[in-house]
Amino acid sequence: MQYSHLTDDDLWRAVTKNTNAMSVLFDQQHEAGIRGLPDFQTSAMFSISRAIDRLEREYQDYASELRRRCSLILNSQTPCSVGSNQAA
Repeated sequence: MQYSHLTDDDLWRAVTKNTNAMSVLFDQQHEAGIRGLPDFQTSAMFSISRAIDRLEREYQDYASELRRRCSLILNSQTPCSVGSNQAA
């Protein structure tokens, strides 16, 4: 997927939202396992696992886009310009 239309802040917000959603799903999965609910385990556990997989792929996509942007910035700077705010 392409996320070039999103700002860095948008991507970081998406990572945060994604991480929070995965945490909720992991908690639900854990609670269901502790309670040993057979009906829940068969249908809902599969749905939770699919949702976690989807969120994990999105997370990886967001992180890849942020790494790509960082790499472009770092590769475009010369050693003299990195960290220098003084005019030449």
